[in-house]
Amino acid sequence: MKFVELVGNEKIKEQLTFLYESKRLPHAVVIEGDEGLGKHTLAKEIALNLMCRGEDKPCLSCSQCSKVMKSIHPDVYEYRAPGTPNSFHIETVRDVIDKCYYKPNEADIKIFILANCQCMSVPAQNAL
Repeated sequence: MKFVELVGNEKIKEQLTFLYESKRLPHAVVIEGDEGLGKHTLAKEIALNLMCRGEDKPCLSCSQCSKVMKSIHPDVYEYRAPGTPNSFHIETVRDVIDKCYYKPNEADIKIFILANCQCMSVPAQNAL
């Protein structure tokens, strides 16, 4: 697993690379920390590595990498709450759950990036 844009965070990169290379990357990864630390960048880089079809992942030149970088990949879903309490609604979580039941369009897997989960309403938390 290579990280192109993520600066620093060497220990996290090493741990994720180990899990990825040993085929033990969990089905869900929680990335938490202060604003501006690169949580979203890390999530996108994980998506790049998982979606890339090139030899040296991420190749940044295949169609899969290009789509992930442009945020138009049909199997990478990004949800971002405005950042205020209870602004991550149950309807959003229901949409995530609904999309889980369908097969991926282009890739072998689907990736869901949920930003600002701390803003989930209680019903949304329970639905997830």
